[in-house]
This record gives sequence, C-alpha cells and structure tokens, in this order.
Amino acid sequence: MIVKSGIRSIISIFLMWIISILFLLKYSEIYFNNSSIIIPLYTLIFTGLLYFFSRVKINTAYLRILSAMIIVSALLIILFTPRLGAIGRLPSIEEWLGMLFAGEFPYNSGLTPSSFPGLFLMALPLWLIGNAGLIEIAGLILFFYLVFSIKDNFSHLKIFLLVSTPVFYYGIAVRCELFFNMSLVIFTAWLVINHFGRKNKMTDFFILPLLVGLGLSTRSVVLIFYVIFMLWYFRDNLGNLVKFSIPMSLLFISLLLPLYFWDKESFMNNGPFAIQSRLSALPSFIVAFFLIASVYLGWIVRSFREVLFSSGVIIFLMVIISFILKIFDHGFAKAFYADLIDLSYLAFPLPLFILSIEFKKHGHFTGEILYD
Repeated sequence: MIVKSGIRSIISIFLMWIISILFLLKYSEIYFNNSSIIIPLYTLIFTGLLYFFSRVKINTAYLRILSAMIIVSALLIILFTPRLGAIGRLPSIEEWLGMLFAGEFPYNSGLTPSSFPGLFLMALPLWLIGNAGLIEIAGLILFFYLVFSIKDNFSHLKIFLLVSTPVFYYGIAVRCELFFNMSLVIFTAWLVINHFGRKNKMTDFFILPLLVGLGLSTRSVVLIFYVIFMLWYFRDNLGNLVKFSIPMSLLFISLLLPLYFWDKESFMNNGPFAIQSRLSALPSFIVAFFLIASVYLGWIVRSFREVLFSSGVIIFLMVIISFILKIFDHGFAKAFYADLIDLSYLAFPLPLFILSIEFKKHGHFTGEILYD
C-alpha cells in the first residue's frame, strides 16, 4: 500500500481542488478580471458541499437518474450550442480526418494534432455523422459506467466531484476530448480485470490486448497508466504479461507504420512523437525518471485504486513540471494567460483521481471492514 485509503483520497481531492483553482485563476481573470473573489467563494462552496456529500447516502437509483440527466444535458449543449473559445482540439480532429480522406498527410495540419492515430479513428464515426464533439459524451458514459462498476459507498461523492470542477464544463464547452481519452484507457483496464483469465484464450490474448492497444494508440502519456496497471495486474505471471503485450504492441505499431511509410520526413518532423515532445517541453531525463517511477510503482501498488491514484499523481506532476518550465522560459503572464500553457492537459488525471477515492469504515473493536 502506498498510503492509507483515506489519506490517498484526501490527496486526490486536494489535487483536484488545485486543478480547479488553476482553471478559475486563468478564466476568471480573462472573462471577469477578478479572481480574488471567485476563488475564495468557490473554495468555500466546494468545501461545504464536499463535507455534506461525504456525510450523506443517496440511493443508487437516484444517482443513475442524475448521471443520465448530466449526460443528456451535455449532449444538448454539444448538439445545440456553438463551441466556445479558440482551443483547437476539436478542429484538429476534424482537420486530421478531413486531410486523411483528401489524400493529404494528416499530421501536416497547421493545427498540430498531437494524438496517435487510434484517437482519430475512434472519432471517425462521429465525424462522419457531422459532430466529432460527441466524443465527449462517450467519455461521460464510460466514466459513469466506471463509477457504478467500481463499487463502493461513495458514488454520489464522485459524481459531485466531477460536476464541481470547472474542467468538466470546460471540456464540454470547448469540445475537449482529453477526459474521454483517459476514461477510455481506464475502461480498457477495467475490462482486463473483469474478463482476463476466464479460460478463453481468444479473449485473453487477442481481444483484450487489442482493446488496450487501441487505448495506447491515443497519446503517449497514457503509457504511464498502462505500465503501472500491467505490472500490477500481471506481476504473478510475467509470461502472461509478455503474451498480452505482443498483440497490444503490434496494434500500436500497425497504426503508425502506414503513416511513417507514407511520408517519413513529415512523420518525423510533424508526427505525434514530435508534436507531443514539443508541446510538453519536458526534457528526456524527466520523462525517463517518471517512466522508471512508473515501473517501480507497478511493483508496489496493491489495488486498482492505487494504480489509479499513483498514475494520476505522476501525470499531474508531469503536466505541472511542463507548466513550470514554460513559465521559466516565457514568464508567468505570457505563459499562463497567452495559452503557452494548455490547462486542458489537467483533464488527464481528473478521472484517475476521482475513481481512486475510497474510504474504509471499520466496525468498532472488531476491525471488520464494513465497506471500502
């Protein structure tokens, strides 16, 4: 165990609060020119509601209805309201797919699409029906499925934490797919936990590895999660880890190779590895350090929630270090307010933190775990 469940949950909630404060600091200044009132007010309301929801119990049926209402509300916003802001995530998906079907090398887009091909292929059906922004709805569906599948007595608290953060509304307003990206990755791991080892080799060493390979084929940052998860899950049978990794890796490579051979020079200069490296601005030794830390954590974590928490912390730290380096290079005002820092990357650890939350309640004197 890395830290006790209660402490782990408090850290997760605190880091979520930090993420929310960063969003409020930037956008309250941009739109209202006043963060000195909004941030303390948000903190006060957040703390009060957090205390309330940590003390009450809500019937699961009501929570499912509430989740459905949130999904429908988000769907209506995406269908009937224009995309806000100049964030180019949705346009980059649309332009990548448009260039692909026009026979042009898609990574030569001026919008610097940074995702691996798997993400664009998953957005393809939605793009074909005219609204790739619906991928955010898919992310919400996956997230709520995980909330109710990873069972505990705190589903209502997790739903509150989601809707209490500005990141949730930001993602819907600008049609940012990063929340979907990480929810999908967690979902593929949850499928492995629930379906691997049921004496079906086709499922174990073909279907599930391909699903994980598709998750890996979204962005390089998800490798942090998969390293920790797979070392934790397969630690007792490294042979299965090798057999699982082969089709997973083959799918990842097979999605990249056609693009590499299409235009080698453009792939090396404008492809996903080059763009992700430029956007993160993280030196290689920092990336290597966090990868080594992920391997270590994969051996010491003891539960899926610890996998979620530890990978969330590492991804959070990588994003924050990237921000700090850009602030040193360009100054705080230019980096933070002139979009040299992309706060949307903080959507990556958000579902990891929320889903990692657990509190264990023990019976008096007996030590029996009543729920976790």
